[in-house]
Amino acid sequence: MKPTSRWDSTAVRDYYNANTRRFLRWGKDQGTYNIHGALWPPGITRLDKALEYANELVRKTAIGMAPPAASLLDLGCGVGSGLIYLSRYLKSFQKGYGISISPVQIDIALDRAKSAKDPRLHFAVMDFLEVGAYIKQMDLAFSIEAFAHASDPGRFFQQAAMALRPGGKLALIDDTQVREHLHPKEERLLQTYRQHWLLPSMLPESSVLGLAEANSLALESYLDLTPWLRLRRPRDRFVSLMAFLFRPILRRSWYGKSLLGGDAKQKCYLKGITQYRMWVFVKTAAT
Repeated sequence: MKPTSRWDSTAVRDYYNANTRRFLRWGKDQGTYNIHGALWPPGITRLDKALEYANELVRKTAIGMAPPAASLLDLGCGVGSGLIYLSRYLKSFQKGYGISISPVQIDIALDRAKSAKDPRLHFAVMDFLEVGAYIKQMDLAFSIEAFAHASDPGRFFQQAAMALRPGGKLALIDDTQVREHLHPKEERLLQTYRQHWLLPSMLPESSVLGLAEANSLALESYLDLTPWLRLRRPRDRFVSLMAFLFRPILRRSWYGKSLLGGDAKQKCYLKGITQYRMWVFVKTAAT
């Protein structure tokens, strides 16, 4: 399947339908089924724990609520790893809903939930830009490396707020642009990352915070996770060399464009153009 230049929900669905099984087959996920970045804070020495650490940050947010969150919504759940982790390690967990626009991802998530034999887990094919009409009164919603795929970031926050109870929280873990005045080469690098990974909502942080506030979601805390990433690994250097030598060929396939986007992503971190952040917002009004 050839890639498309569209940035809408259909393009994101096609991308993950085409690539999810490749990510799981070729990636080193240590059996965790996580397809987001590994984090290496102090004390984390094993790859499986590093891959689970984003989920652990969500768990810590949940237990920090009063009372601890019991109902959770994963906006862009991938193959269900976040909710499955929380169902095991969050004592207050009573029910969890995971949605993804990709039928391939949800098929895998449903198989995993069936194997876990946990009736508290629910997964469905759904666009998170429409979730507010179907899911209500959740204690905690979270999104790990999915928000930036939203074709309409304002609507993302609107729908997330509709799905939360008053006082509920939204935890986002994703990339944000932290330098707004870029040289032409830096701008091209950023656009390569955004376009090849289909990230129309990978925005300056000021825009993210403004859209959240406009939808009754007040920033409670944020954390820069970039220092906990491992950059310039041998694999990353190999991909960078491939991108330099074979860029025209790689542009012809979904997976090749994903590699080019990943190389640009690394360079954006190293140049201080983007950071990997966690934001926690609190819903301040009834909607």
